[in-house]
Amino acid sequence: MLIAIAAVPWSLVFLQPDLGTSLVFGAISLGMLYWANVNPGWLVLMISPMLAAIMFHFSIPLWLVWSVGMGLIAWFTLPWRLFSTVTTTATNLVSGKLGEVFWGLLKDYQKDRLILFLDPDKDPLGGGYHLIQSRIAIGAGQLRGRGLHQGTQTQLNFIPEQHTDFIFSAVGEEWGFVGAIAVVAALLVHLPAARAHCPKCEG
Repeated sequence: MLIAIAAVPWSLVFLQPDLGTSLVFGAISLGMLYWANVNPGWLVLMISPMLAAIMFHFSIPLWLVWSVGMGLIAWFTLPWRLFSTVTTTATNLVSGKLGEVFWGLLKDYQKDRLILFLDPDKDPLGGGYHLIQSRIAIGAGQLRGRGLHQGTQTQLNFIPEQHTDFIFSAVGEEWGFVGAIAVVAALLVHLPAARAHCPKCEG
C-alpha cells in the first residue's frame, strides 16, 4: 500500500525531471517500511535490481555473485521458495543489462550526479567538491576530534552546506571517530525504543 501511495508523487517528481528528490522519496519509503517492521530481507530485495544494474557496470563477477546472493535471500525470506528464488535471481540478472538502457534515458547532469557520488575525484572543484571536503573533514577528526567549534573544514566553510546534507562531516571532524560512533549508536538505541511506543508499528 505504501509503495502504491509513494509511487504517485515519485513518478511526478521523476518526470519533472528531478532525480535527487525522487531518490529521497525512495529512501523515505524504505525507512517507513523498516519502521513498520517489514522483514529486512524484503527491503534488500526491493532495491536489489538497482544495485545489480550498478554492479553490472563496474564488475560482471560481482554482479553474478550479487544475483545469486539475492536468490538465497529470497529462498529464506519469501513464500513459494523455488518460484521466488528463480524470479529474484532472474530479475537481478536482467536488471544488470536493463541498467544500460535506463542509463541512456538519463540526462547528462543526472549521470554526472550519480558518477560523482561514486567517484567525486572526477570533478574535485565542481560537483565532487562537497564529498571530497567532507571526507577530509571526517579524516581530520581522527579518534577524538579537534574539539567543538575547532574544526578547520567546518569553521572555515570548506563545507558550505554542512548544516544540511553534510552535517555528519562536522560531527566527524569536531568529535572524531568516538563522537561519530556515539551519534550513530544513540540513533540505533533510540529506534527500538521509539518503535516500542508506537502501537501502529507492531508487525
